[in-house]
Amino acid sequence: MDMDVDFFLLLSLVGVTVTWMTLFVLSIRSNYLIPVIDRRSKLAHLQTITLSSSSHESIENEIGPSNNGELSNISLPFVSIIVPARNEEDNIKKCLMSLLSQSYPNFELIVIDDSSTDNTLQIMNKIKNGLDTDLEPIIRTGKMKIMKIIALTDKPNEWTGKTWASQQGYLQAQGELLLFTDADTCFFDKDALFHAVSYLQSKDLDVLTGHAKIELPNFWSKITMPLWDFFAIILDQNPSAVNSTSSDSAYLVGSFYIISRKVLEFFGGFNCVRGAVKEDVELGRRIQTGGFKLRIVKMCSVA
Repeated sequence: MDMDVDFFLLLSLVGVTVTWMTLFVLSIRSNYLIPVIDRRSKLAHLQTITLSSSSHESIENEIGPSNNGELSNISLPFVSIIVPARNEEDNIKKCLMSLLSQSYPNFELIVIDDSSTDNTLQIMNKIKNGLDTDLEPIIRTGKMKIMKIIALTDKPNEWTGKTWASQQGYLQAQGELLLFTDADTCFFDKDALFHAVSYLQSKDLDVLTGHAKIELPNFWSKITMPLWDFFAIILDQNPSAVNSTSSDSAYLVGSFYIISRKVLEFFGGFNCVRGAVKEDVELGRRIQTGGFKLRIVKMCSVA
């Protein structure tokens, strides 16, 4: 009897060890295979697309003149940045300031207050109206004009909160491309939108989503986040599989995804995932089965 128990425990230990080793290898492999978008890759991507004369001066001011003249042929599409927010008074200012500071010359910012019970909406309005002294450099650029606020007070019962807020942002958006991000996401690099749009165009993608480089502030977050990466693979959220043509795996990272307007129009906006708790995962699956081109990357300029 004791030998049977010992044998069972040994098998269990071996099984657990093999499982963790497999997950570790998959995680390392996945991390290695995911493309990285950062400042080093931006020029290479920009030189593979075309830039209109109206954007040429803005881009040269940000990245410097081109020696081969190729930048004069680049066309940067109008982007609508959509930020749903609910009770984000501790994060919304940092998020919006980082977005308004983006060097991309052709975008609008749509912020949706999803029935917040804290000061989120008041902070949004203060930023929009230029009443925050921290925004003086942004106010001088005139970028406050590109910001639009949508204040929601209720929603239909069949919709989840974030999905309904995202739908309202989509309906108000004018962009050819739509960037959805979270209110607790901060764009540390002012060229982050440049990086993403140029990569999306150079690879002829319909959707680009990104894993942020997250700053881990304490010991426990440094322990739990790697564990979550392991379990995400079990839940069919393996990033390298998303980019594989031989895999059916697909999902979006809710904190950062750029999607072509034609894709959302094909699905009727967020109506197709209106009741989903993880609408980003469900929408990613629909995009994959719909035959659209989706790629996942590491966004090192976002956290």
